Amino acid sequence: MGFKEIKVQEEVAANLVPMIDIMFLLLLFFMLNADMASRDLEDVKAPVANKADQDKPEENADRITVNVHHKAECGKFSTPGELCSEPNHWFISLQGNRYALTEADLNALTKRLSALADAKRVKPGDKTSKSERFVLIRGDQFAPYGLIQRSLERIAMAGLYKTQVAVQIEKASVNKQ
Repeated sequence: MGFKEIKVQEEVAANLVPMIDIMFLLLLFFMLNADMASRDLEDVKAPVANKADQDKPEENADRITVNVHHKAECGKFSTPGELCSEPNHWFISLQGNRYALTEADLNALTKRLSALADAKRVKPGDKTSKSERFVLIRGDQFAPYGLIQRSLERIAMAGLYKTQVAVQIEKASVNKQ
């Protein structure tokens, strides 16, 4: 008996669905990472200084950033020369979390700072020992000094003593040490 050979023509095509799924996952991953990186910086107008050292972020890669800033919704700053002295309009922020000037929030801030300081304590496991981590304070130039003082107090209570303050300066007076 003679059998006829059946010729089957197969089309070879790339299945794009898994590739599209992977691209969406990568896009989501990079978007979330970009959001986490920018959470440390609030909208702060730093005070002006005559002279300062240039920041070298690569030397302090694990630096903690504390922001002292004003609530954006307040209309006082729209009028030139107007300052806001309402205590409930000012916040101290750390890693995207706002802490009001209440005792409970300030205690929560101290607890969070202490947890961040634990990574580089001189005596690991000893909460009373100093930490080697740097802290950058980014205070608004219109912030009442008491807020900067409170943030410094809470930073010291957490065992962090290597502090830096962010300022804005003219390019001609920067020390590039």
